[in-house]
Amino acid sequence: MGDKALCRMVGSCRKIEYLNISFCQGITDITDRSLIKIADSCQALQEFHFACAHLISERFISHILNSCPNLRRFSIPGSCRRKNRCDILVEKLLTVEKHLNVEKHHNVEYLDFGRYVYIAEISICNIIRSCPRLQQLDLSFCKITDITIKEIAGLCLNIKYLNLEGCNNISKKL
Repeated sequence: MGDKALCRMVGSCRKIEYLNISFCQGITDITDRSLIKIADSCQALQEFHFACAHLISERFISHILNSCPNLRRFSIPGSCRRKNRCDILVEKLLTVEKHLNVEKHHNVEYLDFGRYVYIAEISICNIIRSCPRLQQLDLSFCKITDITIKEIAGLCLNIKYLNLEGCNNISKKL
């Protein structure tokens, strides 16, 4: 599935609530153009899954959060391969800027940042603080420490699923 096919599909399926385009054939050809079209066309979207989205940008993240107020599940695992880019994407997802309304994060129940190996711990802690209804969190292979675990324990009171596979910097004494 490429850019053109995705644009045609979402243009005619405006009431879609769940979209998973992870690992689609030709997925590397998908650009911000089609992703922004998803956000504009599918405002009822509640779940969006897009694994290994190497071309994903902060522009798309900002746009989908502003355009899809019902978004509860946002999953882009394995989408960041460069050190500084991961933090930029996550900060755009969670920081207060004139084009982002933080109130929209209060509906988020599920986040999957698995294999975001370059994401900074401070960014993960900001995620936890910004999403009080978080029930499922995948941090597999992220470089977190006891600091993140303490944040989760203190703030994620609704957590039901937590994936910490490959998080080797957590002490056993905690």
